[in-house]
Amino acid sequence: MCNLITFEGQVVVSSRVVAEDFGKRHNHVMDAIREKLTTENSVVKNWFIESEFEHRGNTYTEYLMTRDGFSFLVMGFNGREADEFKIKYIEAFNRMEARLRTTIVPLDSYMIDDPVQRAERWIEEKKICLAYEAKALRHDEIYNSPALKTTTDIAKDLGINATQLNKILNRKGIIFKKSGTWYPYAKYEHLIANGYCDYEINERGQILKWTEKGRVFIMDAVKGQMELGLLGGLFK
Repeated sequence: MCNLITFEGQVVVSSRVVAEDFGKRHNHVMDAIREKLTTENSVVKNWFIESEFEHRGNTYTEYLMTRDGFSFLVMGFNGREADEFKIKYIEAFNRMEARLRTTIVPLDSYMIDDPVQRAERWIEEKKICLAYEAKALRHDEIYNSPALKTTTDIAKDLGINATQLNKILNRKGIIFKKSGTWYPYAKYEHLIANGYCDYEINERGQILKWTEKGRVFIMDAVKGQMELGLLGGLFK
């Protein structure tokens, strides 16, 4: 489940793994990827890397997909179980990418013959590694923070306003409005239990707000359309 690997310095997942986790035939997932690759947008083509694997002596084709490729592909997979897998994958990508950032420092001190210079270089490398580890830890702390932020704050990151973002999430079947308050649809109620969003009570009533995990979830939910310039059509 969520078996991610690194390829050329980036975190990717095999189309075979995605097919297995989401209960789909691999050839159907391959067809879906090929259909998306027919777009003329060059950005999409960078999200999917054609590769090969062997099975019982035969060679077959698969695709390695980046976080963006994965999000772009599975946004069309529906159902509560599919949504739960999407969340698990997003969290796995976050952890893997944070871990990768701590290992990108070139460690070449062992190649230096002079013991003093080798020691100095080792100390320098250690400081850099510790800095990366601290940055990754800070990333995890922020990601898992229970602090709530408004839809307005998240919308600003997307270059739109809160009304537009709520409309997008509504049309994607994630939230709905009742008596002036936004609520997750039934299949997304688990977002509250899993720390992605919560309600804040004030003098105006109950307001749905999002944690950093929720912000990442929203970004991934609309990012494919952002990259392709399709958000404008959702505002109509």
